[in-house]
This record gives sequence, structure tokens and C-alpha cells, in this order.
Amino acid sequence: MKTKAIKDLSQLTDPYLFTQVSEGLNLIFDHMVSIEADVQYLIEQKRQCGFNILEAILKEEAAKFLILLDAIRCPRVPPDNFSKQLGRFNDHLAKGIYALIYDFCPGTFGDLYQMIKRECHEYYLDGPNAVDWIFKNEILQTREEHIYVDYIASEGEHMWLTPKRYYLPEMAIFTSYLRPQVVKVVTSLWRAGLAKPDALSLLANNWRALQMTDDFTWRQLRECNIKTLDNLEKNNLLTTQDEAVCATIINEWAFPLYSLDIRIIKVDQENLKATRERHNFDSYY
Repeated sequence: MKTKAIKDLSQLTDPYLFTQVSEGLNLIFDHMVSIEADVQYLIEQKRQCGFNILEAILKEEAAKFLILLDAIRCPRVPPDNFSKQLGRFNDHLAKGIYALIYDFCPGTFGDLYQMIKRECHEYYLDGPNAVDWIFKNEILQTREEHIYVDYIASEGEHMWLTPKRYYLPEMAIFTSYLRPQVVKVVTSLWRAGLAKPDALSLLANNWRALQMTDDFTWRQLRECNIKTLDNLEKNNLLTTQDEAVCATIINEWAFPLYSLDIRIIKVDQENLKATRERHNFDSYY
């Protein structure tokens, strides 16, 4: 048996691809529904440990749904881009990026890429003065810290980290659940019928010819989302007339990311230390 065989989808012709991806999207959404119900229960019971872990997994599953939809929106030539996009399905950084962009408000595709690149650095400086300490990539580190106790080394010092550092006392007064934006968007896409094979075929026809350039605006993206819903309706594939669902897709479904490099950006920690020293020297003098 071969696990994590998602890239094998690249060997399928479009009709079989749409059928397989449709099955996967529906399974992911069904799993999301189950996880979200448990997330809601845990917050009602004020169980922060389980809530933090399950909410992180919920966002990752939602991201996997969007990664597969972007594979459908991705041109299949050259094939390397398509295979690369499928590979993001099992990449924790990529899933974190897909979840995070729904908290951004970029004006253009180029703006979004600049925001994404800032989240891809292996290490970065931060602290009260913006340069006080060196941190590991926030997406990857936060994911680990929500789940595991770890013993770390940081600039010559060692310490234990526990997920309890993310337990917020102020959460104790809340017993309601605030749905993550990425989950809201995925739920709307599913409810509109975009997980069905024929809808995926239409999606491919509408989007593969589009080229995302740096100056491609959010308004242009919104027009593409409107066109997608219009074409679904014309072909009797739109499965809801709910105005809130359609508005979420039109206004919030983000740019496809298949053309972007969202791998980890290697960073020399010695260079970060030098930057910090220069900053401290300039501040002192």
C-alpha cells in the first residue's frame, strides 16, 4: 500500500480526475462537519486543549478542500505545476497558508503574494522592539505547539514548551463558537455544488485559461467568481439559491495559488543576529 499518493491524480485524464477529486472533496467536507461539531462541543464545555488541537485540524482539512479546487483551476500544461499543486495536499506550510489567506485583505494578486512570502520564512525576528528574538516559522511552530510538549534550544538556552501557553483565561467566559473564515468559505463552495464532477469540469473550463498576474485585482477576481456561479446556474449545477452562500463565494473565495512558490524560505540565523545587533547599535547611538 502507498499512502499520501495524492500526486497520482496527475496520471488521470480529466473525466476520471473530476470524479476522483469530487469523491475526495465530499469526504473532506464530511470529515470537516464531524470535526466542527466536536469543536463546537469542546468550546461549550470550555475544554481548551481539545478545542485548540481540533480547530487547527479543522482549518487544515478546509485548506485541503481548497488545495484540490485550485488543482482543478490549475492548467495541466506544464504538468509540473499541476503535480506541485497536488503535493500541497500533504504539506503543513501550504495548508497553513491556505487557511491564513482568508484573514488577509489584499487588493491584488501581487499584494497577496507579498503577504504570503512573509509567512514562508524559516526564521524571523520579533519581540517588543521587533528584533529581540529569533523565532521559527510561525505557521509550522504554532501548529506543533498547539499539539505537543517539546524541549527546545534557543540561542544557547533550553526550555520546555507546553500547549498550555495557548490556553487563554479570557476564553473561559465564552461558550459560543466563532467559525474560521476558511471553513465558512469551504462550506459555501460545497453547498453551491462545486464538489460535483460536472461542476469541477465547468470550473476547469472557466479558470484554466486565466493567468494570475501581479496586477490582477480583487475586483477582477470577484467578477470571475460571479461568472462561475452564473455558469453553474445556467447548467443547472448550482445547488443553492442562498444569498449568503453566494455572497461568500463572490466576495471571499480567494485567488488560486497554484502559480506561487509557497515553500519554506531558508534563512541564515547568523544574518538575523547581525541584523539585530545593527538595530541595537543604531538604537543605542
